[in-house]
Amino acid sequence: MSATDVNRLAEPLRTLVKYAMARGRRDGKTVTLVSGLRTREQQIALRRAHCGNSQYGIYERPASQCTPPTARPGTSNHESGNAADLGGAKEWVATLLSPYGVTRPVRGEDWHFEYRGSKSAAQVQADVANAMRRDGFSDAEISAVVGGAIDTSGGNPFSWALDAVTGAPGAAFDAVTGAVPNPLDALAPVGAVVGRMIDPGWWRRVGLGAAGLAIVAIGIMWYVRNQSLEVMSNV
Repeated sequence: MSATDVNRLAEPLRTLVKYAMARGRRDGKTVTLVSGLRTREQQIALRRAHCGNSQYGIYERPASQCTPPTARPGTSNHESGNAADLGGAKEWVATLLSPYGVTRPVRGEDWHFEYRGSKSAAQVQADVANAMRRDGFSDAEISAVVGGAIDTSGGNPFSWALDAVTGAPGAAFDAVTGAVPNPLDALAPVGAVVGRMIDPGWWRRVGLGAAGLAIVAIGIMWYVRNQSLEVMSNV
């Protein structure tokens, strides 16, 4: 397994690193993934190289005493894909991704990036998709970065409007440039209504709700009828 495969990073870090790479290509910046997701064996191999080949060096020596600092096996966020060591324009990446919750939490390691934000992966994807759309990226370029955050395959054409109506982060403004959305976003409520109407899942929920109400109504009618018959029989 290659530690330089960006697709093996966990979300939302994967989307954010891909976004930095896409923006870098457009802005003339080099952004590379030096090390992302690592297996336990790869982490052990790094500890051997950086901390010593002994049992103590591999499993017990403090990370700060290794050259360069390397987390003990089982404690590194690289092993879950939640850390990325980047090469190239690292300061530029830090500035670009900081508004999205990406930090460099390890002192002295300006190459080590992690997502420490509070938003879900879907919310981050919506942020990035909106930023890229307003920056003029094509649907194909956006899809390559955010995956399923937008629909370019002929699915629900109003998914963008549903995001705006339901408050998906990024729908209101671009966290990087501060740009406001296109005025056509004002049509989002209309798109949301139509989008719901063509969503089979929505109709299934409506049908289940109607069936539930019908059952309750039949139960009430049955109860009232029985009570009436009981009263009549006691007269």
